[in-house]
Amino acid sequence: MNVLDALCGEHAVLRLMVDDLSRRIHEYDVQTLRATVRQFEAALISHAEIEDDLLFGRLSPSHAGIARSLTAMNGEHKLISDKLSHLFDAEAAGIVPRYRKLAELVLEHFAVEERVLFPMAATMVSSVALDELGREWARRRCVDLPDDINRGPGHS
Repeated sequence: MNVLDALCGEHAVLRLMVDDLSRRIHEYDVQTLRATVRQFEAALISHAEIEDDLLFGRLSPSHAGIARSLTAMNGEHKLISDKLSHLFDAEAAGIVPRYRKLAELVLEHFAVEERVLFPMAATMVSSVALDELGREWARRRCVDLPDDINRGPGHS
């Protein structure tokens, strides 16, 4: 399994979480909303850490486009984390507008990664290395991949 495919798969799940919370946010009392957002926050932070550890560290910042993209993506990871941690600093009426802005930021962040950074990574990191990183992603996520995927390309 290629790490880029795994990260895009995580984006899909996180998008579902964003969409579900966006649709149902008015149904929650503040306590339930806080618990739901904390679960989302944990998933999102874990995802960002995996991206940073497995992929972003493998990209060469000597390439100008990558350097700018990495700086932007790392800055957005921090901004998203900060916005999540301060979401409930506002009065109850301010939580929904803050969440909507956060959701827009998260969705746009994923779109830029998928449209710009991941294709750049696919050209800069060998397919063998991307497969190795995919196996490391699976190990960290406790995903039991089938043997033919675990062995990687060229192994019987």
